[in-house]
Order: sequence, then C-alpha cells, then structure tokens
Amino acid sequence: MQYLFFDIECCDGNHMCSIGYVIIDDYFKIKEKQDILINPQYRFKKSRSGFDPRIQLAYSVETFKQSKTFFCLYEKIKKILMTSNQVLLGHSVTSDIQFIKSACKRYNLPQIELEAFDTQIIFSKFKHDKRSYSLIDIVNDLNIDVSHLKEHKSSDDAEMSMLVIKEICSRSNISIGKLLRLYSSCKKTPKRKIHSEGAIYNVLQKALEKKGMSLDKYMESLKK
Repeated sequence: MQYLFFDIECCDGNHMCSIGYVIIDDYFKIKEKQDILINPQYRFKKSRSGFDPRIQLAYSVETFKQSKTFFCLYEKIKKILMTSNQVLLGHSVTSDIQFIKSACKRYNLPQIELEAFDTQIIFSKFKHDKRSYSLIDIVNDLNIDVSHLKEHKSSDDAEMSMLVIKEICSRSNISIGKLLRLYSSCKKTPKRKIHSEGAIYNVLQKALEKKGMSLDKYMESLKK
C-alpha cells in the first residue's frame, strides 16, 4: 500500500493553478514528490473579494500562465490520483476535491471520483478539539520542523500534511494503516447526485416497493 498526500492552489480561490503531491510507503519513506503547475486560464485575483492577498504563491503569475491547462493535464492528474493500492490524504481535502470537480465540469471532462482522508479533521480528533486549524497552525502545534519547505507551494504543503500524520502516528505509537482505520470517519467520499427526473422516479419507486406500496397508491395518498 502507498499513501498519496496532495494539495491544490488556486489563482482566485476557485480555479486551479497547481496540484502537488508526495507519495510515501508504510514507513513514511518518500517515493515520489512533484509540483504540477497549471495555467488556470483565469485572472489572478489579489483582492479580499476573492484571493487572500496575504497568500504568496510559490511561482510568478507568468510561470503559471506558461504552463499547460487542466484540460491538457487531465489524464496525467487522473492517473496519479487514481492509482490502485493507494490511499489519498490532504488538509481540508474536501475543498481540493471540489476544485478538481469544478475543473472537470469547466472543461467538460469526466469527473474524477475521489475518496480521501482529511488530515485537518484527523488532527482535530487527535487533539480532541473541534476547531478547524490551518495547516501551518497544526505544524506549529506539533512542533514539526518545516524550515526546508515553502508554504503555499502545493508539493511542500502536501509534504507538511504528511509530516503531520507522521507525527501523530509517532505520538500514538501506531502505523499509518492503523491510524486511518482508527479515524475511518475522516474519509471524505464523493456525493452522488441524481441528474434526471427518470432517476428520481426510479429511486422513489424502489423506496415505495420496500414499504409495500405502489407509486399509484402513493400519489393517491398525497391527494387526501
């Protein structure tokens, strides 16, 4: 089994401009690390109405604009994330999953359905604290040395998330596999949506059949 920690940066809080990841084995040995830059084909917003002006991305705007688009990188990103015998993790990972879903929709590409553990929630449960901590606050709370890493560089943020889980495993004296089983409720799964009236009809009909009621009788009951 291998574990992939990933992080996404956006040019405006919504449009992806990088996805970085680090892959480790059961013993936290880094097998692969990469930062993939993306041309968001959208303006970089530095105002409070969108992008947080305090965030300094790791590369210049021009460097991002010279990179390939998500459309061109789709197959590569999908292959990396969908590798078999691999567990995905990330800090506040629901947001990152949504960024990918939005990009797929924008370019009319098939959705990449992902399941991933949220390291932010794992930390909160470990600490018995319901507050949502930023990644750097978690790192500081655990006294992890990240002086060799750059905040808001996707691959480095992914490595920080990995170091958080490594520290929690060390303090709990358990393996990463056992930790994830212990915090199985921290796994985020894609929400299924019903896309057509026909699908809604089928779902309703099956639910009524389980109750021994026909659709006609149900409709009649609504009129009473």
